[in-house]
Amino acid sequence: ANFSNALVQNLTNEKISSFEIGYNYRKSLTSINLNAYYTLWKDKSMLSRENIQLENNSDTRALVRGLDAAHMGIEVELASRVLPNLTLGLTSSIGDWRWKNNVVALLYNDNQELIDSTAVFVKNIKVGDAPQLTVGLYAEIRFLTDWTLSSNWLYYGNLYANFDPSGRNSPEDKSQPYRIPDYSVADAHLGYNFMIGGLKSYVSVGCFNLTGKETIMRGEDGYDHGLDTFQGFWSPGRTFNFSLKVEF
Repeated sequence: ANFSNALVQNLTNEKISSFEIGYNYRKSLTSINLNAYYTLWKDKSMLSRENIQLENNSDTRALVRGLDAAHMGIEVELASRVLPNLTLGLTSSIGDWRWKNNVVALLYNDNQELIDSTAVFVKNIKVGDAPQLTVGLYAEIRFLTDWTLSSNWLYYGNLYANFDPSGRNSPEDKSQPYRIPDYSVADAHLGYNFMIGGLKSYVSVGCFNLTGKETIMRGEDGYDHGLDTFQGFWSPGRTFNFSLKVEF
């Protein structure tokens, strides 16, 4: 803890309670999967990512304990072979992930002595760094016996910037983290099945970010939760992948 090998004292084991219910339907060439979930994370502990300077000019980090978070949502998957050589699919997920409580962060010196504390206000704040809305479309066509062409389109929404809970110290600051603009990405793949020395083989080439779209994919929230103080990462440009698989 705190740049040493000393163990953090009085930690409570994290507790996870989860409930999930699903429904699966399959008939002929169509399949549907529905799923709903609720997960409660209790007593999460973490060290602040930013250093905090003490009066003696030494650095420490805040120990945050007792955080609770609730993750709930629904997921849908649909696939259908609409033609003998054409399969279409759809996936979607809608979630609501939030921190559930306010806690106190503790400051320790290098001797693991408690020297100060600060309140952490994150109740009802969205969990960051994960899209809470996704939609995907998929198509695969087989042609000339051994060739496969597939493409998928993915949409990401309700994606909030990652943030350090220990930095939320004002009871007046109830703003959500910066919401990254929704974005979508399309990929395409071409594959060919063949034999090498009597062994089943498959070669493929893939194109990721087919349109070369530039978009913010993730990042860290700033002090005012706006674009001016947000620090993020742009998506890579159009990239290609080549692979060869041989089954022994």
